[in-house]
Amino acid sequence: MLKSVKWKERVEALDSLQSHLEAVDINDIEPELIVRQFAKKPGWKENNFQVNGRMYSILKWLSENCLAKFSPGCAALCIPALVDKLGDIKLKQPAADALVAFAERLSLKMVLGQALEPMAKQKSPKVLGDCLGFLDTVLLEFGIAGLPLKQILDFVKGSGLASSNGQVRQKAVTVMGTLRRFVGPPIASLVDDLNPQIKALVDAEFERVSGENPPVPTRRQQQPGVAQKGQGDGEGSSRSAPGKSAADPDTADDDAMDSLFPRVNITQKITPALLRMLNDANWKQRKAGLETLLAILEDAKH
Repeated sequence: MLKSVKWKERVEALDSLQSHLEAVDINDIEPELIVRQFAKKPGWKENNFQVNGRMYSILKWLSENCLAKFSPGCAALCIPALVDKLGDIKLKQPAADALVAFAERLSLKMVLGQALEPMAKQKSPKVLGDCLGFLDTVLLEFGIAGLPLKQILDFVKGSGLASSNGQVRQKAVTVMGTLRRFVGPPIASLVDDLNPQIKALVDAEFERVSGENPPVPTRRQQQPGVAQKGQGDGEGSSRSAPGKSAADPDTADDDAMDSLFPRVNITQKITPALLRMLNDANWKQRKAGLETLLAILEDAKH
């Protein structure tokens, strides 16, 4: 019935599948087989919103219930298709709900790692704007722990702020403001390459949110690298508390910041000769040493 040319029969088939999944032993379900079947029939190009809605609901259910088997590979197979529907008035919510469920199960880092590229390829300003809106929402709900902030910033700048569409640019500015709340003032150094008009908008948003604290994450997500032992949030579950996406959330935050401001090891350049210059009794030598040190630091920024 999934192959039927009649959309009502395809809806009926998906409803039957949902009922079947809820009735059988969870350990007998193979999520990847179901996802691969969806890719074939009805297919990600299905044009009936009710059929798509049923598929997305099942994908969400699989991620929430098949904890031991719903893998990053399963999610990666359908994330691009879900991203494409973030701008669809009838499907944006079920698509977003499925993506959020994936993030809670597998981590937001994994989901955005697969979603940013198809987001950047969107040709429709409406879809791109809604993708930026979705990104802003999940940043606020999950926080930035462990995220590839450099990749996120490149997407917002390259696809959002560089857009010729005013609404897309405004949504990108909003995302930049959210990033500013998490990262703090240092993020300003990463927008110096914007054209003056866009930079003025971003600077104004930075100023507007400068007094706001980083949002407290409200969504839970799986701890990366921890094996799933159970099928729920009871014994054996490795789902973290809100805002904690790794065994050490402080380390995860540091890793996120490092993606924006990579640490550079300059110890080999701080030579005994340079240290002698910095401690020389001759002020000219000390000045030369400081100039050398400043050059080393400036080079390390690039």
